[in-house]
Amino acid sequence: MAKTGHPNFDYVCQGQWRGMTHNFSIVGNHSGTSFGQSDAQAFMEGEDSPYALVFAYFQAPSIVVVSSRYYDGQNSAPVFVNDYSTDNPAPAPLTALGTGLNASPSTNAAPLEVCCQLESEVGLSSTSKPVYNRKFLRGVPLDSIEAAGDSAVAFVPTTLGTAAVAKLGDGSLYGSRVYISPSARSANNWVINPQVSNRQVPRGRKRKATSSGSGVSAESLLEKAIALAGGTILAGA
Repeated sequence: MAKTGHPNFDYVCQGQWRGMTHNFSIVGNHSGTSFGQSDAQAFMEGEDSPYALVFAYFQAPSIVVVSSRYYDGQNSAPVFVNDYSTDNPAPAPLTALGTGLNASPSTNAAPLEVCCQLESEVGLSSTSKPVYNRKFLRGVPLDSIEAAGDSAVAFVPTTLGTAAVAKLGDGSLYGSRVYISPSARSANNWVINPQVSNRQVPRGRKRKATSSGSGVSAESLLEKAIALAGGTILAGA
């Protein structure tokens, strides 16, 4: 996130998507002033870190935190960064638990596009519609999606999950910080949305077709290239 105007964090997690290892981020802004390097490490890796207090409860144990980054919100360079590996494992608080939803914590993660949505209502818009802070978490336990009624499916939070999500807004984070929106809105009413949501995993860019079916011929592309080079095309060439 870096230059958001507010101190912010980025946890890079790793899971499986389409049979391949895939990295994805959990990012957010927090209230108050930026921490220095030592406190930033405590905020990111300690017992009162956002991951330890909240996010760990909603991710299956197969999800692994591979990097932590903390920014002051004003500069591109991080105040604190730590990349984890076999030789430098993430500290124990950065361990996915999967116990925040009604599912066995030993199960694998659902496909990464399936998200559990944490949210808090932070006020009303200019048209009097509710405005929310939302946090989408990938890597939820596979069997945490349950039938609700005849056809709908839903997430059912555990007591641990209900308590965990509240900590985003009640000052439990390190330094008594709370999660805020990019416009600095916050509220102490975080809940787990029971509806299954998603955040599409990038699939890569599509290349523009250069065949005649695209409407742009090879000859016209050649003409543009020669013109840009300052040349001309001779008749019959």
